Amino acid sequence: MPLSGAAVRLIFYIYAALRHVLYARHEAVYVAADQFIYYVAHNPAKKIAPDVWVCYGVPKEPERQVFRTWDEGQSPSFVAEISSKESRTEDRGPKFALYQDVLRCREYLIYDEELNQLLLFRRLGDAFQSVSPDESGRFYSEELNVWFGREPGLLVRVYGPDGQPILDTVEVYEHAQHAETEARLRRHFEEQAEALAAEVERLRAELARAIGGQGDGTKGAGSAT
Repeated sequence: MPLSGAAVRLIFYIYAALRHVLYARHEAVYVAADQFIYYVAHNPAKKIAPDVWVCYGVPKEPERQVFRTWDEGQSPSFVAEISSKESRTEDRGPKFALYQDVLRCREYLIYDEELNQLLLFRRLGDAFQSVSPDESGRFYSEELNVWFGREPGLLVRVYGPDGQPILDTVEVYEHAQHAETEARLRRHFEEQAEALAAEVERLRAELARAIGGQGDGTKGAGSAT
C-alpha cells in the first residue's frame, strides 16, 4: 500500500529507535523494516513484510536480503504495522491471523494513522489479547522493554527502558544544531567576558598610575613649601 510521508518517517523512526535500544542490550537480536519474511520452505508465495519487526535468538549481523524462518530457526516475536484506511482491514484481519496463528508472534503493535489510534496486542495462550495503556496513555511492550505513546507530529513516540523518549533523526539534528549554537554563543560570551576583564584591568592600572602620580606631585609641592 502507498504510504504517506508521515507514515514513512514513523516506520523509519520506530525501526531506528528499536535498533538503538535493543542493539545496546542484546547480541542476538535482529531488527528489520519492510523486509520479507518467508515462513514456509520452498513456497515463495508464503511471505509477509511487516513495517517493523524484531526477532530474538538470531545474530544482528549480517544484514539479510530476506529472512527465512526455517534457516534462522526463529520467527519474529514483535511486529508493527502502520495502518491506513486502505490497509486497515488487512492489518486487523488476515495479517492479525497470520501473526497470531502462523508466525505466533508475542506482540503486535498497530498504529492507525487516519484514526490516530494506537493498539497493542500480546499473546496469551494461543491468542492475542488487547493490552491496556497506562495512566499516561502509553503502552508497555514486555517483549522489547520499551513504551509506545501517541505524540502529535511524530505520531508515535518510543520511550526507552529508563522512560526517556528516543529522538528521531530530525530531532537529533535539531538538538545538534542547538548544541552547536549554544557552544558558539558560549564561546562568544566567554571571549567578551575575557576582553571586558582585560579592559577593566587596564583601566584599573591606569587609575592606579594616575592616583600615584597625583600623590607624588602633592608630596613634592609640600616639601618645596
